[in-house]
Amino acid sequence: MKIFRQNNQQKKGKRQGEDFYQDIDARSKKKRYCTCSSLMMVFVALFVLGALGIFWLFNALSKSNLAPERRIAPSTEALESYQTKLSEIIAQAFLNKEAGVKENVRLIITEEELTSILAQQGEELSKDRVSIKNLSIIIKPAEMEVFGEMVKPINSKIKIGVLPSAKNGSLDVAVKWVEAGRIKLPSFVAGELNKIIEAQIDEIVKKGSITYIEEINLLQGEIEIMGRMR
Repeated sequence: MKIFRQNNQQKKGKRQGEDFYQDIDARSKKKRYCTCSSLMMVFVALFVLGALGIFWLFNALSKSNLAPERRIAPSTEALESYQTKLSEIIAQAFLNKEAGVKENVRLIITEEELTSILAQQGEELSKDRVSIKNLSIIIKPAEMEVFGEMVKPINSKIKIGVLPSAKNGSLDVAVKWVEAGRIKLPSFVAGELNKIIEAQIDEIVKKGSITYIEEINLLQGEIEIMGRMR
């Protein structure tokens, strides 16, 4: 009888031990399942947020209403008109210089001519971190508006407000504002655009034999630059 009781106790203890480990194993499996489920939910949430972010970005860029009030397309006629005008101005400036006549050089560039010149020079306003193509320039008395398609650092239509002026005999271009859909562009973009546009217009002015700029006036559809040769 004593031996029978001992065997029963041993079997009972064994079953309790097995039940204990089975309970631990069940809890462990349940914990792993909960952990995997939690991780899966986190991944799904991140994926959804990422997809929504990308959708918002493309939606903001695609719905940007930045079309110019009138499309200024580059043309060979505008280039030829500018080249003829430029030749006449340079010839007259040298005649005045030889005759000892001090007269300011006056250069007028239309928005069609300016757009065509920039297109001929490479079709892009480009620097290391910023690049714009398909340019169109509208000149108003208050400012110049540059339209184009930004391809770097992001793809988007872009509109830039520019105000050129004369400063110490040189061209000074200030980028007043930049729009690219509903996206806020990085701060360096305005600075890069300022350098690019200033360099491009300055090169055009110097080709007109003006090496010292005295005055810049924005008119409707054209820019007037007054200056002299050194």
